[in-house]
This record gives sequence, structure tokens and C-alpha cells, in this order.
Amino acid sequence: MKKTDIAYFAGIVDGEGYIGIYIIGKRRQYHMEVGVSNTNFWLLSQLKFAFNGTIRGPYSGGRCLIWRVTDKQALIFLETLLPYLHLKRPQAELAIRFQKRKRNTGRAHISDGEIALREAERILCHNLKTQ
Repeated sequence: MKKTDIAYFAGIVDGEGYIGIYIIGKRRQYHMEVGVSNTNFWLLSQLKFAFNGTIRGPYSGGRCLIWRVTDKQALIFLETLLPYLHLKRPQAELAIRFQKRKRNTGRAHISDGEIALREAERILCHNLKTQ
């Protein structure tokens, strides 16, 4: 992929995207997700073609679509875009650290300290959105 395409996608994520760490399910599993909300199917299909993920929707009265990637795919996506991100760079750096540490932990029993760290990162990632 050309650097100009990567820079273009980074600009889309900076302007129309989100980066988050979420808790899912009764077992309170932590997941990282990156997505872009837009009405242009072509744009979202280009993201899907380049980085996999899913396109869902339409939402919001029938026009808005969302492309998203999670966990390992989101890590690859953020590592690729990181040099070109501006507004969402702090969130991306945090999410990358989160996912790399989570990958190293695997499915082994997670300590209370690790759970506390994941929760702190989830809250920090959310708070970075409002700045």
C-alpha cells in the first residue's frame, strides 16, 4: 500500500473515526476496536479491502454505515496508520500498548492487577476522546 493511501486513511480516522477499549459480555472481557462512521460506502469498502473488518448499517435514518476492526486486526491497522495520525495519536498509542500486552497475556488467568490496568486504560482511552 502506498504511503499516500495510508496517510489518507489516517486523516479519515482522525476526522471520522473512533478508537476504543470496551468491556464485552458477562465475563467482562476487554476488547479494542477501531472504526469509521460515514455515509460513503466506497470509502468504507476501501478500508475493508485494505484492512479487513466489517461494514454494518445503515444507521441514523438509513444513511450512516460503520466499518470496524477489533483486537489483532485493529492492532495491525493502528500500527500502520500511527506515523500519520494527529488527533487520535494518543488514543492509538494507548490502544496499541493495550492490545500488545493483552496478546502476551493470552487466555491465561488474568490477575487482579492486570484487570485494574485494563480498566484504567479503558477509562483513559475514553477520556482522551473528549480532549
